[in-house]
Amino acid sequence: MRTIASLCGGEILLEAEGAIGRLTLARPALRNALADRHWAALGEALAACEREGLRALILRGEGGAFSAGADLAELASLGQRPGAPEAAARRIQEVERRFAEAPLPTLAAIDGPCLGGGLGLALCCDARIATAESRFGLAPARLGLRYSPQDCARLVAAVGLNGARRLLLGEPIDAAEAQRIGLVDELVPPEGLERRARELAGHWLKLAPEAVAGIRRSLAALVESLARAAEPLWGEFYGAFRSEEFQEGVRAFLGKRPPRWSG
Repeated sequence: MRTIASLCGGEILLEAEGAIGRLTLARPALRNALADRHWAALGEALAACEREGLRALILRGEGGAFSAGADLAELASLGQRPGAPEAAARRIQEVERRFAEAPLPTLAAIDGPCLGGGLGLALCCDARIATAESRFGLAPARLGLRYSPQDCARLVAAVGLNGARRLLLGEPIDAAEAQRIGLVDELVPPEGLERRARELAGHWLKLAPEAVAGIRRSLAALVESLARAAEPLWGEFYGAFRSEEFQEGVRAFLGKRPPRWSG
């Protein structure tokens, strides 16, 4: 395994063995929570994959977690600077779009929490495999936020409208339920996660690369067409970062107390 890039002080690590890349979220003390700098680094890592001619990419998390989602301490600090949360959200949307449209197929190898923005990243992948210890959830409304039209479209494409509604408005679900609703393709033992991920990535190496790239673009375009139906709601999505509900949601989370909604 050779190292291609070590970004954010090693918190985003891109390695490769042959034509298969392995992109690791390596911030285990915070369950691989993703700050704004990590999203920028993910975009850099994806560009490096394409420069290196890699033909498959495995996303994984270190330390028994895929990703707990956004770094809420940073999100709270961004909220003190006008326009900063919206700019960070736009960066996430752009990086997710690049992952969904990249020419090389991607696989999320999930162990432990896969929540919020971490699940959003996993939904950009062509396949998701997980251990039985994994759990999945989205909770934008707990923070007073909306879910972007783009992310809603990917979620509905994966699990249907009822599954999307359940994840966005309900409690986190376990790995067995995630597989039942189509969020996860396959469950594997923890000790077999890396091996199975490499087997699936190896299958992609047998396929014609330009055909694979074209298929991914076609599928991404279909999801984008679904997102365009909700284009008028982008303003609400970005506007929520300026709302009192968002400020209260972050204060409550950081203070480890129930939020006090005024509505």
